[in-house]
Amino acid sequence: MAGSKGLFVVFGAVGASKSTEVMTAFQDAFLISTRPNQIAFYKQWLVSEEGKASGKRLPTREVVLDAYAVDGQMTIDPRTGLPIHVPQKATLEYLISEIMKKAVAERAQILAGKLARPTYRNLVIDEAGTFWERIFAEIAPLAMTKDGRPDGFRAYGIMNEWTLAITEFLRQFTWCGMNVCLVCHDRDPSSGRKGGANVVSENIGKKMTAASDGALMRVIVDQTTSSAPPLPLPAAATSAINAPRRPPEPAGGLAFPGLPLPGDGVAPPPVEDTSAAAATALTNVPQGLIANRTMGRREWRVHCSEKWDSKLVGLPDSMFEEIRTWPLEKILRAAGYEP
Repeated sequence: MAGSKGLFVVFGAVGASKSTEVMTAFQDAFLISTRPNQIAFYKQWLVSEEGKASGKRLPTREVVLDAYAVDGQMTIDPRTGLPIHVPQKATLEYLISEIMKKAVAERAQILAGKLARPTYRNLVIDEAGTFWERIFAEIAPLAMTKDGRPDGFRAYGIMNEWTLAITEFLRQFTWCGMNVCLVCHDRDPSSGRKGGANVVSENIGKKMTAASDGALMRVIVDQTTSSAPPLPLPAAATSAINAPRRPPEPAGGLAFPGLPLPGDGVAPPPVEDTSAAAATALTNVPQGLIANRTMGRREWRVHCSEKWDSKLVGLPDSMFEEIRTWPLEKILRAAGYEP
């Protein structure tokens, strides 16, 4: 039996591999991102041996909606020669609407037996919090009091209403056989208020996550290695590191362009020693060398919390510990969803 489709919010710390986990789980996706290189690590992983063996793919379509460009295409103001700001709210709404039109049309074809599978099975909006901040910056100057003064309270009200409207619209993708995933940074708990997805304000983030099927938090847990004192380098490794290294022959008569020549009294950059002896010596360095080093381990928190707005509809509380180190795709399937 096929799983359900859902609307998800994935939020967490910087460097928690949120984008990589999301792109690995949500294949055949239309990706809308705020800047280039958003999924650079995922792309690097795909060409690794592990990535190749996984069978995972790049998103079917990626659109980079930057502050001053769309997919690198800028509109230049002829008066100043500078790029013109891209209207974030209007452009994002346009992209979502066009994807919706395609999803609705293809759904009808699938039901009629004229199409085997849709072009896109998932819609991912990466760095959604950045989009929300940009859109709020466009809305705020338009929110004025009757006497023409800026009205911050009204601006947040308008942003809150827009968030509810766009979230409800995004949910309609699930009726077309698509998942929607919004990726955000986290907002720490403070002054008795719960933490959650970082989108303009606590109230707006709470409305977004409350309307979702899952608000999944990605955390980094620091671990300190053994407290034993570091062991000394073996003699073979020491000699391999300190051995004199011959610089490469200069090409075309120029050695190290842009840098001082060896004759100027500055030594040339060292050349990596790739000999088998050096490789063996460095590989056999004892593990004690990394003692007292703090390393981060990435984990999931997807159950309700006293301090965080997190949840995943369909996942029993008994699995709280079990799923911490699972990949996102496995967690979603355990809750009855089909990424």
